[in-house]
Amino acid sequence: MSDVPANHPRALSLELREKIEYYRQLGIVANAGPIAHGRGEAFDYLLGETTPTPVREDIYAAAALLLEAQHPVISVNGNTAVLAPKSLISLSRNIPAKLEVNVFYGRTGEREKKIADYLISQGAQEVLGINAEAKVPNLHSARMRVDKNGMALADVVLVSLEDGDRTKALIDWGKKVISIDLNPLSRTAVDATLNICDNLIRALPLLEKAVQDLRTDQQKIKQLTAEINNDYSTARVLKFLNHRLGNLATIKNEFSILDATEEHIHFIKNLTKSVIEEGCFYPQQDELNTDYILSKLNLEYTCTNILLARHILCGFIDGDIRDNQTFHLKRLAIDKMYRGFGGGKILLKKVEKLATIKGCKKIVTEVLTNCHTAQGLFLKNGYTIEGLVNCNGEKHNLIVMGKKLSGA
Repeated sequence: MSDVPANHPRALSLELREKIEYYRQLGIVANAGPIAHGRGEAFDYLLGETTPTPVREDIYAAAALLLEAQHPVISVNGNTAVLAPKSLISLSRNIPAKLEVNVFYGRTGEREKKIADYLISQGAQEVLGINAEAKVPNLHSARMRVDKNGMALADVVLVSLEDGDRTKALIDWGKKVISIDLNPLSRTAVDATLNICDNLIRALPLLEKAVQDLRTDQQKIKQLTAEINNDYSTARVLKFLNHRLGNLATIKNEFSILDATEEHIHFIKNLTKSVIEEGCFYPQQDELNTDYILSKLNLEYTCTNILLARHILCGFIDGDIRDNQTFHLKRLAIDKMYRGFGGGKILLKKVEKLATIKGCKKIVTEVLTNCHTAQGLFLKNGYTIEGLVNCNGEKHNLIVMGKKLSGA
């Protein structure tokens, strides 16, 4: 369906746009659907197209709320159905929760049926909301109609890409509402019992994982639901955005690079340990050993460079030359607070320059399959996927990526 090259830096974004438009023409997505999608995409840019730590915590609270519910329901409209059908279906089975179609535009029964049929074609066993006759009190839009066996009975409703009127009306009706909304100041996000400020396609798999992690821990479930405070959650997201935008405004053009020395070893060890704990590096023998790091600093066939942002240590890159022609990029790590500002590109350019001077024809590296941000960085900078390393017994495998150097 898409002609977007796989290595295009905005490949996923463009494919989702095309998907929304394709299903709009089929009558599943409303005519206003592409506009709503674009608005959400703009807010995702502000987040850095990542799920911030405070939002990950909100996702666990939302999972607890869904597991605690007696009659949880997942509300589905056209955009959510086509953006993440498999995730919606899988999540509904894992909770378990009912799927119910509810739309604002074109509420004639025909469009709801198209959405339901599409979900069933993707593996759903049952989808409610067709010709729904129950009504949400004090709601006057087409969204007022809900299924008597679904949202009318629900105690917790998960809504995504929603309009604010129904969120408030559902809460006034005695329901708890979990929203997934990239705009932390929308009426939906503000009025919800708990808002997840994240992209739907990232949030749903994380929510399903949280459900699986919490399922047998009743004490943790009770603790998380008792601590839900949507105002506090919103404030933390806004604080994250404020800090991120502040950094973007001040450090983007103020990175510098130094050759690593003995005085940087403590920083390298701490950042390596932090990234291992994030699950982005596999721990390797000796890499946290001071003497080992010192022995590898900037020899004839090795390099370790430090990244600074306004004179603050914030990242490093290291690697070595193998077979006199290939530079093996071993580690690229940047502190969480300084990611997304262009530092990774600067480090890669430095390594490419050094490798070229040393006569290398190619750079190769290995990235964990779960590290999508790192994969995106390399793809944007001209690397291609060359293979997969099966790490038996480990949680994730490794993707081999490479780049031929100019003149090679």
